[in-house]
Amino acid sequence: MNDEKRFELYEKLYFHEVEAREKISSRLQIPLALLLSITSVYALLVKGVSFENGSFWNLCFGGVFLISLGFFITSLSYFVRSFYGHTYEFIPSALTTENYRNQLIETYSAYSECDELVKRHFNDYLFRYYNECSSANTAVNDKRSEFLHKCNTYLILTALPLATAFLIFTLSGIDKNTIEKEYKVQISKPIELNSHKSPLKINGNFDVTTLEVDFSADLKELLNERKAKTFNATATADTTTKENP
Repeated sequence: MNDEKRFELYEKLYFHEVEAREKISSRLQIPLALLLSITSVYALLVKGVSFENGSFWNLCFGGVFLISLGFFITSLSYFVRSFYGHTYEFIPSALTTENYRNQLIETYSAYSECDELVKRHFNDYLFRYYNECSSANTAVNDKRSEFLHKCNTYLILTALPLATAFLIFTLSGIDKNTIEKEYKVQISKPIELNSHKSPLKINGNFDVTTLEVDFSADLKELLNERKAKTFNATATADTTTKENP
């Protein structure tokens, strides 16, 4: 292979690795969407599960949930490593390259073979950058592709126990929405107790576990009447006893 073909080869390799960089970035969008979706499922399960009973299904749910969470964290770490922390090498800008070419012309302007020398050294300049940059970018893209592959692998492993945990959550009755609840009723307005003989009205409110009652005048009067009747009956009985010893 002559120098011209080698130059074309390294040039193609350089642009191939630059294009692969963009493809890998596009491929990262799919696992990102899956990671966000799985995070939403985790939030739903954690918010809805009830561990009050401590039943066998609670233990099963907690076990598969933790396994899935471990795989999820591993997948997330590989995603971050594939997405961030990589440096690519690029050939100098067009202005820098053109300035170097002008320097070559000034350097070899006194030689009779100026054009040939400028062309040869300029090609060597480009060849060196294509070679070094493509080699460095190949190593970076290979590493990113490996991390992305492991990220997808652990995403699949995450989904299996997560699906099991979701089935346990749905069918075993550990969902908070399916458990019978005790409701606390707070009475904040006056309550009325009606009797067919003598209507009574009680004004009061509940404070924690204590009922504070504000007796109305009708109720007080009724209680006083009952006390008076009881006192009269007791006095009558005592008088009868004295008259008939």
